[in-house]
Amino acid sequence: QQTNIPVVIEAPKSHNTALIDASYQAAQDYINSGNYAKAENLLHAITTEANHYDAHVSYSFVLYKLGEYDQAITAASDAIIINPNKPAALSNRCLLLGLVGNPQAGLADCNQAVQVDPQYAYAHNNQCYILTELGHLQEAERACNQALTMHHSQPEWVYTNLGHIALKRGMNNAAIDMFTTALNYNPIHADAYAGLGDVLLIQSDFRNALKSYRAYQYYAGVHYNARYDAKFDYAQHALVNVGQN
Repeated sequence: QQTNIPVVIEAPKSHNTALIDASYQAAQDYINSGNYAKAENLLHAITTEANHYDAHVSYSFVLYKLGEYDQAITAASDAIIINPNKPAALSNRCLLLGLVGNPQAGLADCNQAVQVDPQYAYAHNNQCYILTELGHLQEAERACNQALTMHHSQPEWVYTNLGHIALKRGMNNAAIDMFTTALNYNPIHADAYAGLGDVLLIQSDFRNALKSYRAYQYYAGVHYNARYDAKFDYAQHALVNVGQN
């Protein structure tokens, strides 16, 4: 039982509670349809007016989807202030801190999220990602396997993380299996294509590596990482030099 986390009582919502609830539901509908810009507008208005935990969590998610990582961290932090005893905002901030290059702080959030709710699958998956980034591969694998036992575990992300673990261990065939499994769950999962490209590049399969990097470029959108430009160029030049068709 948590004894070291202060309980923060949520402040009263705006007087027009019905309007806020309706706006929040409309934002969820926009999120479900992939219209993150319209969801962002509604959630910005709600979070300005009310200490609405779920709206702040959704706002952090939408800002992440729009590539606004720093603002997303702020939104998640605001949600944690409203209620530090729920896992969603902690899990979101864990991932976001990893993405901006602060995985150690992210790990603290993921650990707290798992402690708050051991059945929250997203926290275990994000914990796996952070631990992989930090090189703690055995712990990372354990967190991923834990996520797979739970409902709403986003298996494409879990198997992508397992692919990166295998890749770091030099287990290239296992990594290919993991990234391929991720793509079987979600054929437009950009990070799985990037990981698959990395393995194929190591194996000097330049033609298929190039295909994987192209798929990553196409699906990554605002999350595109420029570090793959050099890998793409290398695969392209190597393909010409070795005469692969």
